[in-house]
Amino acid sequence: MLDRDSCIQPPPESDFDRDVFLAAVRSGNIDRIRLASRRLMSRTASPSRTARFIRGTIQKNNGFELKRFRLALLSSFTIEIIDDHLFAHGCTEGLYVDIYQPGFDQYFQEILNPESGLYSFAPDAIVLAIDGIRWAPDLYDRFLSETQSGNDSLVDSTVSRITTLVTELRRRTNAVLMLHSLSYPRYPSLGILDINHSQGQRETILRINQGLADMARVLGGVYLIDMDALIQTIGHDKWYDPRLDFFARLPIGRSAIDGLARYYLRFLRALSGYSRKCVIVDLDNTLWGGILGEAGPKGIQLGSEYPGNAYVAFQRALLGLRNRGILLAIASKNNVHEVHDVFAGNGAMILTLEHFSAREIHWRPKSESVACIAKSLNLDPRHLVFIDDNPAECAEVEQAYPEVTVIALPKQPEGFINALLADGLFDTLAFSNEDMRRTELYEQREAAEELRTQSSSLDDYYRSLEMRVHLDSVNSGNVARAAQLTVKTNQFNATTKRYSEADIRVRCGNEMWIGLTMRVVDTFGDNGIVGLMLAERKDDVYEIDTFLLSCRVINRTAESVMLHWLASKARALGLVAIEGSIMPTDRNVPVRDLYQRHGFNVVKSSVEKTLWRLDLAEGNITLPSWFEIIDETTPQ
Repeated sequence: MLDRDSCIQPPPESDFDRDVFLAAVRSGNIDRIRLASRRLMSRTASPSRTARFIRGTIQKNNGFELKRFRLALLSSFTIEIIDDHLFAHGCTEGLYVDIYQPGFDQYFQEILNPESGLYSFAPDAIVLAIDGIRWAPDLYDRFLSETQSGNDSLVDSTVSRITTLVTELRRRTNAVLMLHSLSYPRYPSLGILDINHSQGQRETILRINQGLADMARVLGGVYLIDMDALIQTIGHDKWYDPRLDFFARLPIGRSAIDGLARYYLRFLRALSGYSRKCVIVDLDNTLWGGILGEAGPKGIQLGSEYPGNAYVAFQRALLGLRNRGILLAIASKNNVHEVHDVFAGNGAMILTLEHFSAREIHWRPKSESVACIAKSLNLDPRHLVFIDDNPAECAEVEQAYPEVTVIALPKQPEGFINALLADGLFDTLAFSNEDMRRTELYEQREAAEELRTQSSSLDDYYRSLEMRVHLDSVNSGNVARAAQLTVKTNQFNATTKRYSEADIRVRCGNEMWIGLTMRVVDTFGDNGIVGLMLAERKDDVYEIDTFLLSCRVINRTAESVMLHWLASKARALGLVAIEGSIMPTDRNVPVRDLYQRHGFNVVKSSVEKTLWRLDLAEGNITLPSWFEIIDETTPQ
């Protein structure tokens, strides 16, 4: 039984939030632990002590069922004090962050030695936190004396040296690599002239970072951490601590460590498939100032003067999220016709009703609206963000759905954008054509569902869709989308294995592996790439490693097309069977009967997974007649 004596004590000012956290831990409910951790870390005045308290409590209670994430930190400076922060912020996302650190300045040895602890640790991700001065001392300490004749060679040699090390790292592990970019010195050698000088430090650093970005795109699975952006957000005075740097080789101030951990978390969240996909917004005192029912469509605060211009700016920020693939929805207690009057008649509105993929405008509880929106968009509540200015409404949604991320807006509208974007909840590590068209794709799905209700039978419905399926091998043109699907897809995902682009490239570059993507076009438009299958040949069997479909085409029998293709491929190669596993999660119920429906038999079963097998001499997978198949795969 958990008690107060079993944990490290947090700061006294957080007694209430601490008690809520301890109650969540006692309950064992992961979503409530996530919520309580987030409250503690967002409200505390002592993040180091609070992070230590969270870590100590979770570890003393065996970590519950938090998802394990193995992170290696290779640094040129002392960074151990970030461990508690990383662990605590990981808890806010349901992650148990296991951290490997070999000590500062050990990165060369760790990367070049195949027997090092780094590789035996088998990390999911690696942070290469190397100061620019370590990569290029001439650029920082001896800039004017070493670069008077130009700095082209300095740029080339620095990028080449880092690329060589990173390439070696990529050769030995498929872990995702997060690489610190070079940061601009606080006091440039040329002072105020530096930004204007073509050979100044800023220009040189920009060129090096551009070279590193180009390298990352070529290698895949490598992502730059924009250190200048992070330092500017935190502030130079808080970021740098010269005393700690000279005394303990720790150049980052203690007050900035929590900000660095939060920035790392943005990558861990995206890698774990926990990026948010939809923003649900209130209307009154959220999209505009004032109460619509009292002020009327023309009397609300919205326009070019404060506070109306702050609400306009917030609408632009929401539109920016929509343009990068985040869905928008409304949950408002209002009269529908009055809301329509605002959107139709107020010229200061940036957003239109058509920008919102779901709209719940009535007088019922907000938690009911959230449930309806999640159902209509076929999204797990885990991927929703609910925003409201009313603390009572926020508490009601939080109590009903602790898995939903709830943002209580500050009192002043100029703080809304920061409240929405500061935590990077919507960050992803890929951006595809499907992201740009996400709202359009949801509209197509809704139109298809409407057609389903009007059809006399499922067969008639399938045929009326006039579906054309484009099959293609995984290649450079679709590998980013393939990796994105493994991260984002939870419902129709047989094994829920998360892969980076580099992971998939390695597999599909091996002749024993095949990768297949599926694009579905129907009478309502192009749904984009919605299916992925990865399979490995083992002796005379194809073993399916990954099988998934986007929710946009679930219940259309499109999965039969991919299985039929694989069975045909296996027969042509003289193989005797195909096998696949179902690894059950609390979210992948729709895929559980995939293999059973297609004539596979159980080989062995456990709590963790069930292995299914189709003997090709005895079984066959029928290709549905309502599909037109366009096979564009590359023969292997």
